[in-house]
Amino acid sequence: MQNGPAVTTATQGKAQTDMAGSVIDLDTLGVLAGDLNRPECVLCHGSGLLFASDWSGGGGVSVIQPDGAMFRILARGLSAPLRPNGIALAADGVLLAHLGAEDGGVFHLDADGHTKPVLTELDGVPLPPTNYVHVDIEHRIWITVSTRHEPRSLAYRADVADGFIACVDEH
Repeated sequence: MQNGPAVTTATQGKAQTDMAGSVIDLDTLGVLAGDLNRPECVLCHGSGLLFASDWSGGGGVSVIQPDGAMFRILARGLSAPLRPNGIALAADGVLLAHLGAEDGGVFHLDADGHTKPVLTELDGVPLPPTNYVHVDIEHRIWITVSTRHEPRSLAYRADVADGFIACVDEH
């Protein structure tokens, strides 16, 4: 029995194909890792490693090896817990989109847990809770913010459209 959400993977058997495309037989899925706190984003690396955002222990990323062994890289050096939602792999670490209760932004996390802000405001205005971060082939950083409402639950209506996408480049 797992203590928290689990990451599942196809571990045995073969996918079945029908006229609509490939279908995974759910009986072939198994638990690879557990004990994660809000793994909103899971990235698969060519090495076989999985990286999952994780709110455990002050926030950071959990790294899951192909055999299911897991270790955490926890954010250090911040005055408040980091609440990573979306994550992106960078050449020298991981970028974390901070989904704080009132604040947001993008933070860089290195392999030792050292954490530094990358983007916490746009045009002098602090970023609201930030949902997602992506680094494209040109090394630009893209982020999404679902809403500027505080609390975010006030935006859970069809008539609210105050979120945005931002791109950070060399300019």
